[in-house]
Amino acid sequence: KQWYQRRVRGTPIDWGGVRRAHVTHQLCLLIRTLCSIAQHRGLELGKAFLQKIKLTGERYPIEKCQENPAAKYTELKDCEKVDSTLAQDNTSSGDGKIGSHSPRISDEVTAKPTLQSVTAMWRRFSEERDWLREHTPRNLTLDLFGEVGEVIEVVLEGRGDELLGEELSDCLASSVRLAEVCGINLTAAINHYFPQ
Repeated sequence: KQWYQRRVRGTPIDWGGVRRAHVTHQLCLLIRTLCSIAQHRGLELGKAFLQKIKLTGERYPIEKCQENPAAKYTELKDCEKVDSTLAQDNTSSGDGKIGSHSPRISDEVTAKPTLQSVTAMWRRFSEERDWLREHTPRNLTLDLFGEVGEVIEVVLEGRGDELLGEELSDCLASSVRLAEVCGINLTAAINHYFPQ
């Protein structure tokens, strides 16, 4: 019964060194695979992520998400679409929100996002929408499995590169968030497992 209760809450049962190392290695392999797929198809994964975060910001506006954080974007579709861009800040308050829907992203980040900047953007994006409380290791792992399945589906069905970029970006977002929640320094781990 104790194992079941801990499992339901999403708490890792044994987060010892062996398990941490295994999860870290698997996340590194996944990130490497995402990058390889993107490179093979001529996609820039960082650019695709920036486009995906913009699209997701339009689907899940901050104000509507804060009113109903559990709603899917199809339930929020009656809200007004917002014209937001990632390259310029449309607000004068300096609060870091573009059209109050997307995080402000500096020119340096938009030129070539790093894993750290992607992690920070996705954390802030989720925080603004009050999603962090749902980001348990269990929930993020289940989400990641679903996103990997969607990438496989797009690849096997030979769908367009734009959709593939979106699905790769979803996997990237889930991976970096899972690593952060589990206390894994993904950049250091990738440099350790795959030195250049």
